[in-house]
Amino acid sequence: MRLLYGILFILICPVFSVAQNSNVDYAKYVDVFSGTKNMGHTFPGATVPFGMVQLSPETDTVHFDKNGKYNEDVYKYCAGYQYDDKTIVGFTHTHFSGTGHSDLGDFLIMPTTGKLKLNPGNKFMPESGYRSRFSHDNESGSPGYYKVFLEDYNISAELTATERAGFHKYTFPASTESHIIFDLTYGIYNYEGKNVWTFVRVENDTLITGFKITSGWARTRFIYFAMILSKPIKDYGFKREDGTVYRGFWRKFNQEKNFPEAAGRDIKMFINYATENNEEIKIKFGISGVSSENALRNVTEEIKGWNFDEVKNKARDKWNEELGRIKAEAPEARLKMFYTSLYHSFLSPTIYSDVNGDYRGLDMNIHNAKEFSNYSTFSLWDTYRALHPLLALVQQKRAADMINSMLAHFEQSVHKMLPVWSHQANENWCMIGYHAVSVIADAISKKLKGFDYEKGLDAMVITSNRDFFDGLGYYRKFSYVPEDLSSNSASKTLEYSYDDWTISNTAKLLGRKDVEDVYRLRSGYYSNLFDASTGFIRAKNSDGSWKAPFDPLSTVNQGYIEGNAWNYSLYVPHDAGGYIRLLGGDAAMISKLDSLFTMHVDDKYFEESEDVTRDGVIGNYVHGNEPSHHIPYLYAYAGAPWKTQERIFQIMSTMYRNGPDGLCGNDDCGQMSAWYIFSALGFYPVCPGTGEYVFGAPFISRAVIRLENGNSLTVEAENISDENIYVKEIFLNGTKIEKCFIGHDELMKGGTLKYVMSPKPDKERGRNVEDRPYSMSGY
Repeated sequence: MRLLYGILFILICPVFSVAQNSNVDYAKYVDVFSGTKNMGHTFPGATVPFGMVQLSPETDTVHFDKNGKYNEDVYKYCAGYQYDDKTIVGFTHTHFSGTGHSDLGDFLIMPTTGKLKLNPGNKFMPESGYRSRFSHDNESGSPGYYKVFLEDYNISAELTATERAGFHKYTFPASTESHIIFDLTYGIYNYEGKNVWTFVRVENDTLITGFKITSGWARTRFIYFAMILSKPIKDYGFKREDGTVYRGFWRKFNQEKNFPEAAGRDIKMFINYATENNEEIKIKFGISGVSSENALRNVTEEIKGWNFDEVKNKARDKWNEELGRIKAEAPEARLKMFYTSLYHSFLSPTIYSDVNGDYRGLDMNIHNAKEFSNYSTFSLWDTYRALHPLLALVQQKRAADMINSMLAHFEQSVHKMLPVWSHQANENWCMIGYHAVSVIADAISKKLKGFDYEKGLDAMVITSNRDFFDGLGYYRKFSYVPEDLSSNSASKTLEYSYDDWTISNTAKLLGRKDVEDVYRLRSGYYSNLFDASTGFIRAKNSDGSWKAPFDPLSTVNQGYIEGNAWNYSLYVPHDAGGYIRLLGGDAAMISKLDSLFTMHVDDKYFEESEDVTRDGVIGNYVHGNEPSHHIPYLYAYAGAPWKTQERIFQIMSTMYRNGPDGLCGNDDCGQMSAWYIFSALGFYPVCPGTGEYVFGAPFISRAVIRLENGNSLTVEAENISDENIYVKEIFLNGTKIEKCFIGHDELMKGGTLKYVMSPKPDKERGRNVEDRPYSMSGY
């Protein structure tokens, strides 16, 4: 099997590239189209690291519902763009990266020529609306920049961005009928009634301001804009499409033509121009969650003039600065995959405060972030696993700001809870667990500076005792979540148990013995669902009976969310040793892991979930979704780290690739990509909050990590090749490491972490229990 991977690797990676010098253009290794086909749900447009604006193309107008029911086709458009589409509808300013549910897609702009059309039309007859055909031959993108040729209109469209503003440049042909379409009705995961209200003002002949309020995944979302045009407006109009009967005394005006104000649930605007051949019309577009005044301030402070190339180059410089935090050396194909993954890891969470520090809070009031930058887009069920630990390693100032943002969310919450899944001043309650506690605990275990540890622990404790939340009251009453009272109960029990361990460990670090003991007990609740007769963690009813019938391969009505008994039974990251004892010892654990990776799963099980396809599966191991991401590293807890090394090589070689179909599942705000970064470096945070990383095997030759404390860590893989996939020895600053893990504090001291690679596994390494990673109850 390794020979097959090796042949494949040689075919796709013929060139050895080095990224060592401070002036290296790291951005050239990034493929912004990676993940835009099928399941990745990424976008190719222009943004800067952690930027509030993601200016990107939309390739269709698929609605959330069809004939009153969920429209399965909408799932493909979580980021607005699908690589296989042949038309572009326009360009909007906000997008999620890699999610499996969606929102946003705000303020669509589309340049056109010819007869004015205000309907987007459909992909089968593009000429029926304002959309345009395009070809990938005339499309390109790079970090901070996107370009495409709109064939139906002979218009070149170019996009770039700053943190809070987008910059458009459209090169028109000669025409007396050139237009800018500004469609406020468009949205991702759109449906009738999602727009609660829209408002537009033409302030003067180059400035338009306004806002929209939407009710979607974010239930009450305000977003304001300020649009500045390089060419003065001569002629414009509006179309209101919401069909509201009451018009008040505004009806005395002709509001559809050259009237400087429009309001309604669904508003479209058009601006008419006469253009000369190759005439450029530029648009600077600022957004804010606070006010149109702040949106204008954002755009005028971040884009001073009309030099598009200057803004584009600054965006690339920002990306090079952030990507350069890790200077990697690898064959070219792997180098591209590495920096594309790092790029995706630095898209979220997103800045959610204006240049003056103002932001809209969860209470819908306006706050000011005086001592931190406010962030949003917390996809925590996904990102607590690897993304936030990665940021705690290489983006510590931002990581602290993100925690301060979570604590502000807690203070503003009427429920007094930390975020579950939040974006743009809204809690959307998606998925399970209260994993903000993991992020805070991990940061405290790593001694991150910049936030109040005691305040963090208090918020963690209060959040974990909200009985109204998702079966949590039952969990506290029964010491597990009963399936007959709350669905997905096995998954909830497992995830609550881990979250509670993070609280216990944080309390221990802070000397809060009373809290430590309570949550130490709760963190063992996972064992209450272990069924010795089947060897699985199963859903149990409130009367103590097991939920039946039981199918360990099914993901439907079995008590698991986005997984099955095989995947979720292996989720005890804080007490793998305890779980191994329940199974019957190391051999039983190794056998279970081996079976997971080699068994066959019938296609009918993949039909049960839109979040998993066979592309992201090895046997029954699902790399295309988060609950399994730690599983390859569990061999190290059973004394067989060489098997971890084997599986990591297999996953890295088959589940990630360059190109539009480069991701085997949703990137989920960077989690899939952060897994790649850690694994390529040879270690992974199996249990955030321990301050430990479990060794795997590196996938790149060398990396220099620039740490924010002024130190640098060099990671080297001696003798690495397609055949030499096993770790023979590990050294830190010349001292041999026998353990299967390494502490965060050791890495932060800097120096050189060297792996010596071999074609043969060392089956004795890691067998001693004292060399194994942390487990709450030991081994």
